[in-house]
Amino acid sequence: MQITSVVSVVALALSAVGGATEALVGVAANAADDVDRVVQVAVYVGKGASTRGKKNIPIVLNYNGTGINATAVTAEFIADGGLDHRDNVTNATSWDVVFFPGGGGTSESDGLSEKGRDAVKRFVAGGGGYVGVCAGAYLASQHLHISAFEDEPRPTEGGKARGDGNCTLATTPNGTKHLPLVHPVSLEGLYVFYANGPVMRPKPLGELSPNITSAEQLVMFTSDSVPIERNYTGPWAGKGAVAVGWNLYGRGRVLISGPHPETDPMDMPDTDGPPSEPGTARAQLLQSYVLAVAPAADARALP
Repeated sequence: MQITSVVSVVALALSAVGGATEALVGVAANAADDVDRVVQVAVYVGKGASTRGKKNIPIVLNYNGTGINATAVTAEFIADGGLDHRDNVTNATSWDVVFFPGGGGTSESDGLSEKGRDAVKRFVAGGGGYVGVCAGAYLASQHLHISAFEDEPRPTEGGKARGDGNCTLATTPNGTKHLPLVHPVSLEGLYVFYANGPVMRPKPLGELSPNITSAEQLVMFTSDSVPIERNYTGPWAGKGAVAVGWNLYGRGRVLISGPHPETDPMDMPDTDGPPSEPGTARAQLLQSYVLAVAPAADARALP
């Protein structure tokens, strides 16, 4: 097994689908309800993960006072069973959440290999949390098949890239309820970076894995164009589509996000933005992703 510290990451250049809402809460109260809890997050930094994501995500998650400890892990670490590690005394799992950043969804899938993909699915089905941003969202939806959401169809076969830019968002009532650090007013008029991530809708019921239940839309795109689209406008622009959605996969929660709240809005065409600053609505949105999907401490000692 191989594990890389967060310091090393910096050195790298760091309800629309059926199911009762109660099911998402009933598996276990999430980590946001635990006082003095430190949520342990494994951030994937292997093949397919972007330099920007590998740098910015651990920085934002590890800001002081978040109650989160994000550590970089490799594809080899995951494939070798690193997410399955347990405390010898308590039998509690060492990890609460696995986080896949932007980059390339297919490349991330290839980097994991079948063994690594199976390890991620096993981790989530057993009660672990999954967060995927942009490529990490495509990974969950198209390769792992653990998400209830899919990219909206594009008007041409294969579809051109939607482009890069800054979008605006709004929480749904479910998002306000389940994203612990986010207040709806804090997102009004706020620009959040977007880079060809999924502009989503719920998958048809017939296409869902039987392990997927209780899907909810948490955040919607409100931009007239998502973001400042090169190729798609009008009905294809994405306004009103799902920006962030979550569901249960087995006992674990899966949350995927099209936009990139870990990064400051871009001065386009520059797309190499710095991490969102501490205490900002963008940083708190990203941190809320993790706190929302992390299992409560009493759910970590699994059979």
